Amino acid sequence: MFLRLIHQALVAGHAAAVSVAMALCLETGADVEVFYDIDTLGTEFAYSRYSESRVPRMREGDFSPLFFLRFMLKDARLARGMAANPKAYPVLASVFATLEEAESIGHGDADFSATMRALEARLGVAIAKT
Repeated sequence: MFLRLIHQALVAGHAAAVSVAMALCLETGADVEVFYDIDTLGTEFAYSRYSESRVPRMREGDFSPLFFLRFMLKDARLARGMAANPKAYPVLASVFATLEEAESIGHGDADFSATMRALEARLGVAIAKT
């Protein structure tokens, strides 16, 4: 059980990190498609299978659930609860806050990639191609 929850915390962190990267591209005017290629072609250190599977769906505005955000949030809560000192894990706290924010604005039943929706709301940008 511990390993599964630790892995889910890693996956949730990856979802939040990709959302941040995509939001930074949008906010700065960096080319999202070029960034996607860099992130998924395996030529850079941060190669991402998550990006490979989720970013195209995000770009289409498709957050239909493959794994509910509310379930990822539940797993993140359980992972946080395993820690003897949760304050020792500020990155996990940030991931947790982003998941909670996305759920609070109505995306709990969407795919957990809807962490992007929290960043969109903060910045007033949209990941979907127009």
